[in-house]
Amino acid sequence: MEYYNKLVEHYKTIANFGHLSAICGWDAAAMMPSGGNQARSEAMAQLSLHIHQLSTAPQLGEWLDKAESESLDAMQRASLYE
Repeated sequence: MEYYNKLVEHYKTIANFGHLSAICGWDAAAMMPSGGNQARSEAMAQLSLHIHQLSTAPQLGEWLDKAESESLDAMQRASLYE
């Protein structure tokens, strides 16, 4: 399950950054300090770029292909399919 586990960890990282993005978005809408919009916008743009790069990383195709041939249980197969 080497490649399946790599995928799980990779997508956990993406989910964590997505969670951080949601928190920052909420904070910007609810409690943005006066004059903080420019810095927040730049940070959010950088975070979005990082999430995109992780989501489109070239190794993901190879990891998906190799994970399909690993010995996985039904739940892992369903997760891999999704």
